[in-house]
Amino acid sequence: MPDEPRMRLGPDGRVILDEPTPTHLTAAEITNCPLCDDDGYRGSTICDHIDRTTTTARGLAAVRAALTKATQPHQPTPKNPPTKPPDTQTTPL
Repeated sequence: MPDEPRMRLGPDGRVILDEPTPTHLTAAEITNCPLCDDDGYRGSTICDHIDRTTTTARGLAAVRAALTKATQPHQPTPKNPPTKPPDTQTTPL
């Protein structure tokens, strides 16, 4: 199978594993990705070639909304909430 690591012996007799290159690190993926550098990194992270800016912006907006809501003064609920007015019509028994 092509995805399995291959083993070979080094000059000192130790086993060396030749692991396959992960798909996201192939030259074609790196070349076609506008997000990463020529080595396949986006900053200091290995690029997986998926643009997550929309998802990140949506999550950041949700966090900011939750923090804003949490910092608003709390409106206490009344201990005796108003009740609805009694029915003016009587029902026969």
